[in-house]
Order: sequence, then C-alpha cells, then structure tokens
Amino acid sequence: MRISIIALAATLALLPFLSVEQSLASSLEDANSAYEKEDYETALNLWRPLAEQGNAEAQRSVGILYENGRAVPRDGRQAVDWYKKAAAQGDAQAEYRLGTRFVSGSDGLPEDAARGLALMEKSGEHGYLRSFFWIGTFYRTGHHAVPQDLTKAAYWFRKAADQGDALSQSQLGVFYTYGQGVPKDVGQAIVWYQKAADQGEVPAQLTLGRIYEFGEGVEANKAIALCWYRKAAQDPSFKIEAERAIARLASQISTNVKAIGCR
Repeated sequence: MRISIIALAATLALLPFLSVEQSLASSLEDANSAYEKEDYETALNLWRPLAEQGNAEAQRSVGILYENGRAVPRDGRQAVDWYKKAAAQGDAQAEYRLGTRFVSGSDGLPEDAARGLALMEKSGEHGYLRSFFWIGTFYRTGHHAVPQDLTKAAYWFRKAADQGDALSQSQLGVFYTYGQGVPKDVGQAIVWYQKAADQGEVPAQLTLGRIYEFGEGVEANKAIALCWYRKAAQDPSFKIEAERAIARLASQISTNVKAIGCR
C-alpha cells in the first residue's frame, strides 16, 4: 500500500509538467497546421509567445515568417536574429538557414564560408540532411567564397544520399554519369537514380526513362523506359515532358501494356 501511495504521489507531482508539455505540443501542432493552411497570422500568434519563452522550433518558425514576409514585413535581419536563438539550442534547420547566410554574406551577416559550412555540417549531423546536399552544391558550383571542388561535392552528396536524401541520390547519379568527382560509372549512376526515383524524385525518373529508351550505357529497354515515364507523368510539373516521351514510344511499343515494375 505504501508503495502505491508513493507512486501516486510521484505521478501527481509530474502532472503539472506533463500538462505544460502537452499544451506546448498542442500549440506547436496548431501553429504548424495554420501555417500549412496559409493562415500565417494565426501561426504567428501561436509561435511568437513560445519563441519569446525560448522554444527553438517556434523561434525558427518565426524566423521563417520574417524571411518570407508572411504575417510580418519581410526582414532578413529579424529572421537571422531568430535563427541565431534557435541554432544556439541545436535546432538543425535554423543551423542550416544561418549557415547559408554566412556562406553568402547576406541579411547583415559577414561572408564567412568556413563558419557557414561548419554550421551546415552541424545541421546535417543533427538530422537535416538537406544541409549536406547544399554543402555539396556549394562545392559543385564554387559560388561565393567556397572553391569549386567536385570531389568534395561528391563526398557531401554521398553523405546525404547514404542516409536517404533523394536530391543527393539524384545528383550523385549525375556525377557518376559524367565522371564528376567520382569515376565515370553508368551502373553506379543507375543505382543512385533508381534510389531517388523510387522516392518520387521526378527528374531521376525522367533520366532513367531516357537511359533505358536510348540505351545510354545499358541495353535499351523500352518497357522499362515507359514505366519510368509513366511515373514521371503523374507529377503536374513534369507531365507535359513525360507525356511527350510516352508518345515518342507509342510508335515503338504498345503503350497499353501495363508495366509491372521499372526494373
């Protein structure tokens, strides 16, 4: 009985803390929902008090509102102030957004590629894989004070691709296709394109369609090409391009055949 009383007392003591956490989670969920519905005023009214109380997710979210001028005037410096607060608490996306601004020297921050890349690397290690993709992109393009280095670019794309980032998988496919930063290897290119395409990365789907349609480094296979084009055609942004490819194949194979898999 004594143990039960102690357990009950401990549970009761935790209730206020649990209630606060539940309220916080509910407010964040409501704010995110409002933002997705483009009700930015409601999102701001929910996020700002939490941000001022030190919640990192809310701080980063208020920063995004200032960055894009939603419910508040567009103000890059204000956005940076909020990103700094969130990044100081290890918020991965805030670290990424702050890092890119140091690389480019924008929104009142000095151009400091080393500091920016370090923040972006930290962001990726904290789970925001898109940071690794953009580090790779900076090295691929050589923009700002980041020197062009395709070997380093390939390293960062692979780092994100190995963890499932579809954009990086697709870019790694491009690198293997043309031998940029890695040895030219069509087989490896197809492996990475397929990983990206399986996640719905439409440019990778179109690329695979072309590879199999024209036999670029592999034996041509019109049925596989058709399968990938059909998948790509489901995306409104690429529908016209994909349908042109499907029409091109119409004179070569029966497009009424149901593809059972893009392999």
